[in-house]
Amino acid sequence: MSIRDLQSLLHARSIAIIGGSSRPGSLGRDLVDNILAGGFPGPIIAVNPKPVDTPGVTWVASVADMPTIPDLALIVTPAATVAASSMS
Repeated sequence: MSIRDLQSLLHARSIAIIGGSSRPGSLGRDLVDNILAGGFPGPIIAVNPKPVDTPGVTWVASVADMPTIPDLALIVTPAATVAASSMS
């Protein structure tokens, strides 16, 4: 693996937070807050069935509703809520 393979991770231009939240004390909220506090300049999409009302963050109810494909997706939701994958 070369550094080029890590380009989207190390230099993401957009981020989706699967399980992003505006609920105080949640991991999803802490992650959203930290990304915003760090000054991330690109689009931030919070994916959560419940509305996420945070300035600077676009909320969508599901991955299928994302307006674009993000460079980086961070999953912070319980394993039971993540769809099974056929990848091995």
